[in-house]
Amino acid sequence: MFALLTLLLPSIALAGLSIVDSSAPAAIPFTKSALKIVPREEKKAAVWIIKPHSSLRAVIAEFAKTAGWLDEWDFKDEQTQEDKDLILGSGMRISGDFKTVINSIFKALPDEARICADLRPDNDPPTVFIVRGVLGGGCK
Repeated sequence: MFALLTLLLPSIALAGLSIVDSSAPAAIPFTKSALKIVPREEKKAAVWIIKPHSSLRAVIAEFAKTAGWLDEWDFKDEQTQEDKDLILGSGMRISGDFKTVINSIFKALPDEARICADLRPDNDPPTVFIVRGVLGGGCK
């Protein structure tokens, strides 16, 4: 224990005795030049990749799962009322968080697709609702 005390405290008073560790380095005066500023590492934005000819449902489901979100769909064919999907003709590479990615995907779709995403980050779990949009773009 004595050795531990001398390592932690080079000079202490114990029961009236003074213990001095002569091998302890001299005190370094505090100056600005003694400080070293280490920049905080910037967190890199996630990169989300969509391969050409991917199913929109599959892409959204995969991205939502990765981000810890739930995806709910109410996108049906207007005549048959069957679930509808879109095939994305070209690929995309998007940097950012999940909300940025979803907004980018839906902004890239033509207005005629009449589909939109309603992001609800305050839901538990956070949820993206994919719904039929109005002609000309946008959610109902």
